[in-house]
Amino acid sequence: MFVQKRVFNACLKHLTPRINHEQSSIIRATIQAQSIRNKSDSKDVSKASGGGGKVKGHIIGIDLGTTNSCVAIMEGKSPKVLENAEGMRTTPSVVAFSKDNERLVGMPAKRQAVTNPQNTFYATKRLIGRKFNDDEVKKEMQSVSFKIVRASNGDAWVDANGKTYSPSQIGAFVLVKMKETAENYYGSPVKNAVVTVPAYFNDSQRQATKDAGQIAGLNVLRVVNEPTAAALAYGLEQTNDKIKSIRPSMPTSQKPIDKCRVCFMTFPKHNCNHWLLIAMSEQAVRIASCCLHDPKHFFIQIAQTEHRLKLAQIWSIQPGSNVLEIGCGQGDCTAVLASLVGSSGHVTGIDPGDLSYGAPYTLGQAQEHLKNSQLGAQITFKQTEVQQFLADDRSMKYDVAVLAHSIWYFASPYILQDMLQALKGRVHRVCIAEYALSTTSNSAFPHVLSVLAQNTLFLRDSTWTTNIRILLSPMAISEIIKKIGFHLVTSTILTPAEDLLDGEWETNIVLSNDFLQAVNQKVVHINEQVTICAMRDAMISAIETLKLQNKKISTMDVWTAVFSVTV
Repeated sequence: MFVQKRVFNACLKHLTPRINHEQSSIIRATIQAQSIRNKSDSKDVSKASGGGGKVKGHIIGIDLGTTNSCVAIMEGKSPKVLENAEGMRTTPSVVAFSKDNERLVGMPAKRQAVTNPQNTFYATKRLIGRKFNDDEVKKEMQSVSFKIVRASNGDAWVDANGKTYSPSQIGAFVLVKMKETAENYYGSPVKNAVVTVPAYFNDSQRQATKDAGQIAGLNVLRVVNEPTAAALAYGLEQTNDKIKSIRPSMPTSQKPIDKCRVCFMTFPKHNCNHWLLIAMSEQAVRIASCCLHDPKHFFIQIAQTEHRLKLAQIWSIQPGSNVLEIGCGQGDCTAVLASLVGSSGHVTGIDPGDLSYGAPYTLGQAQEHLKNSQLGAQITFKQTEVQQFLADDRSMKYDVAVLAHSIWYFASPYILQDMLQALKGRVHRVCIAEYALSTTSNSAFPHVLSVLAQNTLFLRDSTWTTNIRILLSPMAISEIIKKIGFHLVTSTILTPAEDLLDGEWETNIVLSNDFLQAVNQKVVHINEQVTICAMRDAMISAIETLKLQNKKISTMDVWTAVFSVTV
């Protein structure tokens, strides 16, 4: 990945540390599952289930979240977050009713939200157990697209196609989805569950959450405060000495994590320390800790690493592979590739950028840091053009060539074409990842508009510092590669996780005064100025719409593909 000099500056300027909704949902479900082992033997759980002995059957841990929900189980001594029918570890806490009163839950409901806003319910956890006259309910009525009505008992309910539902019923529909996910995994019925709630929930809200479980056909053994669940999980793992905790900061490359699933993280806020228990992918933590990063923003590096792990899984990078990465930048993808090829493989990262380029860390600083990490022995960096590098050593061949979010940095499609021509006969496969210029959600629309605006400015002002020099669509890239003599093996569209902040970074660039100043000073023709400003205005309008929907800017879809030499 070519380092985003202006982008990272914008990120650090505008962002405050935060955990994305999907990650926090997984965290709570994971720690729920970890604490289940103790709960299943406790007297309290036996009483809650109405029996005198241990609970029979499977017990699942559910985080019924405001934005996403998640279900986890214990397999032996390890927690496992289950994937739903769509292959995702989290399910949007969204329920919708079509015009024919068909009920949709999760991603299907979320996808149709734009066309059916009045019958699509989200964030109803904020209504559960509350009266219609509550201040919180009045606040919600100003921000949601659906109708909140007063029930006969004074509670806040919702209306869909003239029929009213309690927040407990809406929550139950989501819990049914969680229950079905667990049953599909086990292949047998699941009745028992432990559900987390925020610590501030009152008795009415806790009872309403239990009611949701009963409606869903679950025996809710206990409703647990989220911080309590975290403490139980932490204490359990400390007893068994399985989990390492890191205090008070996140791991650095000097402290690689080998078995870490749970870490402690502290963020400054109003001069206080807030401890958050974060369950992370062991592999992602280990790789990300090798990359140069600001410990206060380690979760940003984790998101970048996890994204590239997903790409590498799609590409099927095998141990022992000899990989050529084109446009390696600061080495985010390089580190992932080096980890996957292992000690028997090697990654050569090529980047024409100057070693002094980049912020908050330069290319040179980031690459040197990575070379000195535990992955360094598998990595070689070269600051040169690809064609020159290949010409200098014509005998070297590679199993895989990787271009991860680097194609848009080329100054011309002809450069890409010449580079691929030079690779022909030197590589077995070419693996691509680039933004698709498409959106699964309207929350990524500002990202699309921002790259269009940046590219248009660059075409009029080549001195403008941007990573978006050519906008090639997946179809255009495919045509170029096929003309060289490669054929498409597989391709897919990947929707990035919410914590991948590239979309927010790019929009911040277009929102900046520097961007407007460059448009006014460098774009001579008034019609071109107006066009760029229109893109910017449309982006701002889209962002305002997202704010009204209580959504944040997300990153657009990513196109991934694998090409092979035509035989």
